[in-house]
Amino acid sequence: MKMRAWKWAVALAVSLSLHAGAAVYVMSRPTDVEIAGGGSTEIAIAGNAFADMVAAGETTEEVVPETQPETEPVQPETASEVPPEAPVETVVDEAPTPVLEAEQPVTEVTEAETAEAIEPVENAQIVAALSEAPVPTPRPAYTPPPKPKVEKKQVQRTKKAPPKKRNAGSKGRDTQDARRGTTSGKQNAGQASKGRQVARATKSGNARVSNYPGKVVSKLRRSLRYPSAAKRQRLKGEVRVRFTVARNGSVSGIRIVRSSGSSVLDQAALETVRRAAPFPRIPDEAGRSSWGFTVPLAFRR
Repeated sequence: MKMRAWKWAVALAVSLSLHAGAAVYVMSRPTDVEIAGGGSTEIAIAGNAFADMVAAGETTEEVVPETQPETEPVQPETASEVPPEAPVETVVDEAPTPVLEAEQPVTEVTEAETAEAIEPVENAQIVAALSEAPVPTPRPAYTPPPKPKVEKKQVQRTKKAPPKKRNAGSKGRDTQDARRGTTSGKQNAGQASKGRQVARATKSGNARVSNYPGKVVSKLRRSLRYPSAAKRQRLKGEVRVRFTVARNGSVSGIRIVRSSGSSVLDQAALETVRRAAPFPRIPDEAGRSSWGFTVPLAFRR
């Protein structure tokens, strides 16, 4: 018994020394500023090292560790507030919301009960017999037929034409009036015929004037010749020639307005105008003594 009491005393002393050392260590550590949701909690586990202190040669008995007395938490000293350089945002992990799957309603299939056949009642036979009896139909009320309407014919009255007025008599002057009408009609007819003749002459004169340049150009085309020297040199070009036609159709003032670049073709153009002269006489309706023309002559193979 003494030996067991001694062992318990040694174990208690060792335990107290360990707890005192742990308290001193905790008090000596600098207090850190704690942030909500920040550091993780640490758990200190003290081992059981009493097996080395058992005397050799004696049977060892199991030592049941006593429950450690709860140590009161030491309140850390409040540290002076330091203005933060940047706001620290605490991120709180949100728990994922569970996804609820909608359960499909279970439709119970109920078997349709077979309806039992109901035996006909005897009263149905009575109803069927009554339905077969003839039912008197009511007669419709008599309505007299409508009287035919007599349409009134509209009588259109034709207006009588007013009587024509008769011209008063000439009192024996009919022969003189007839003679005067004949003479005045002849005079008007003569004036109308003269007007038609003048109009025809004017139209024909205008036509001759407007057609005269075409006659000059057509005669130049018939007189145009491609020179043999130009054929050998394979020359081609266009010459613009100007000349004046007198009243009697003679030509004067033949000259080249724009050259083709070849003396052979320019000389051939001048010879074409001389070959085409004389031209038709200028019509009197033109009212001029001479007529100038500028015509392009093209020489192509």
